[in-house]
Amino acid sequence: MPQERGSFVGRKHELAELSARLEQNRLVTLVGAGGVGKSRLAARTASLLPPEAFESVQWAPLWSLGSGTLLIPLVADACGLSDHSARDPLDALATWLGARRVLLVLDSCEHLVQARARGTPGEHGAAGASPCAAHHDRVESRAVRAA
Repeated sequence: MPQERGSFVGRKHELAELSARLEQNRLVTLVGAGGVGKSRLAARTASLLPPEAFESVQWAPLWSLGSGTLLIPLVADACGLSDHSARDPLDALATWLGARRVLLVLDSCEHLVQARARGTPGEHGAAGASPCAAHHDRVESRAVRAA
């Protein structure tokens, strides 16, 4: 988890909304323009969740990836998963995550979603296919709603 710097003011509504949606949905996406505080909101929410909400919180910073080619190894590393079997890395990660109640934060993944929609070569699945089949819920930042 990234360390919080400075105070966290005026986001009580978003904190409550995100916490409630995490209780109800397997996949929640924070959307908003760059710099509105999506990462800070996710980190603060994760830090305020009761211990029984999730077994663990795993934070995968994706900003350094130029394409989705290393996405699965980076997420597995963020989760502390070291699978040296002959299985497909995506299957190994899915099995590991599926056996646990984990809050997995994929931070700064906008550029990878855009590349996936364009059909970047070397990624799993067909161009434009969504890698997630779970229920999807969006939480928008107040700063974005006003725009």
